[in-house]
Amino acid sequence: MLVCIIFLSFILLRDFLYRIFFIYPLVYFNGKYARTIEDRDIVKWVSKEIFLNRVSIGFVGNSHVMDGIDPSVFKNENLNGKIAYNLALYFIPLPNMVEILHKNSCFPDTIVIDFSTRYCHYDKSYNFYEDLLRKKYNLKKDYFLDKLAFILPSLFIPKKFSFLGVRTIKKMIDWKQKGIPSIGRYTPFKLLVGFRWSLNKEFNHRLVLRKKNKTKLERLIELTSLRKSIQQTKLKCNKDLQEYKVGFSIIENYIKEASQRNCKIFFIRLPLHSFLIDHEDKYFNHYFNDIKSLADSYKVRYIDLNTEIVLQQLGDISFYADGQHLDHNSSIKVSKFLLNLIQTNND
Repeated sequence: MLVCIIFLSFILLRDFLYRIFFIYPLVYFNGKYARTIEDRDIVKWVSKEIFLNRVSIGFVGNSHVMDGIDPSVFKNENLNGKIAYNLALYFIPLPNMVEILHKNSCFPDTIVIDFSTRYCHYDKSYNFYEDLLRKKYNLKKDYFLDKLAFILPSLFIPKKFSFLGVRTIKKMIDWKQKGIPSIGRYTPFKLLVGFRWSLNKEFNHRLVLRKKNKTKLERLIELTSLRKSIQQTKLKCNKDLQEYKVGFSIIENYIKEASQRNCKIFFIRLPLHSFLIDHEDKYFNHYFNDIKSLADSYKVRYIDLNTEIVLQQLGDISFYADGQHLDHNSSIKVSKFLLNLIQTNND
């Protein structure tokens, strides 16, 4: 009996510490938000929508789309029983995501594709997603566990973050040595940032809600992350590499069949920090010229949301951490802009 009490006390203390210090997704009793937000859950939801063919307006991409577009804005529109949904997965290169949709004959009535230099190369290492998408998942079990996670959310974090202690201490030491903490979804620096993460299963939209204005530390982290992203981008988007050519071929084949099915298609470039936009425009203009040529070939409209005209319409746009991922208020503005764009072009 004493052992059980000690064990339960340890679990409760551990959970208390996670709730206070860890940037951890909100978990509601109705199961609205994910328990294992970074693990398998997103693949489950996306695969379900791909195979049920319920998506009328599909936003295609990766985490930029998941953060930057909130399909709930489209919920009250007349979609004839279908839905607007983010057909997106974490980190996945765009050609790989498009390949998944094509292989599984997923062609929403309206297709909105986000382009970014960081994710333009086809990468065979992401083919594992195909097997994950086709697994049979017990969604009833997930629904029950989501409710349980409301009581003890720390029990359901990804395994690599499950041991509270050594990893936390190591991160704290790294912070002392390097001066800037690593801010991620499962790090013990919740008190240092003015936002919280959660993820809406219904639309595969990651909400980043601000609790307070961006601190000086957050701005420093953002600039540091931007510099790192720009360095990484220099290794991307090489038009001479086979991965670049294969990626464009995959996208073109999908667009060709979507056009034959009379799908309405839009190419977009979601807002990014001006530092990154300037870098892309200066060194990777060939990529966006190729996109525009592809769009012209299939009578697809291309909209860069980073132009001065569009940004004036959107108003203030803010990124929560790295100059690439929009906070929720900004995603609402972008989503309303896209709603108007789609409605205007469907008239």
